[in-house]
Amino acid sequence: MLVGITEQSAFGLDIEHVLGHDWPAIFAYMRWPMPTPIHQVSIEGLCCCVWTIYEAGFKLFGGLVAQSDFRLLSITFPADQPLMNRGIFSFKGAFADLRFAGEGIVEDAWIISVAMQPLS
Repeated sequence: MLVGITEQSAFGLDIEHVLGHDWPAIFAYMRWPMPTPIHQVSIEGLCCCVWTIYEAGFKLFGGLVAQSDFRLLSITFPADQPLMNRGIFSFKGAFADLRFAGEGIVEDAWIISVAMQPLS
């Protein structure tokens, strides 16, 4: 579950070893805005959400996309729902010019389900 961060890669998260990463640098490298102040969002949960969005998009396009083309355009969480408590999130992502969006539910034991819809 690790996509390495290199000069050629735009995305990289290791959701099993999140405490060892420089998250501000990773988020800056991914070039997308945090939806809420960082102290209000669990890094572990956010990281798991991002990985699921990437994986869902990869499956949505049948694997015909490159890891280095991935961009998380936005991810948002309702302000009144803690991420760790079955929080609902919505997102937009892209692989090059292939855009997709959807919603997910963070459940117990980091089970995240994502429903996607390709965007024109």
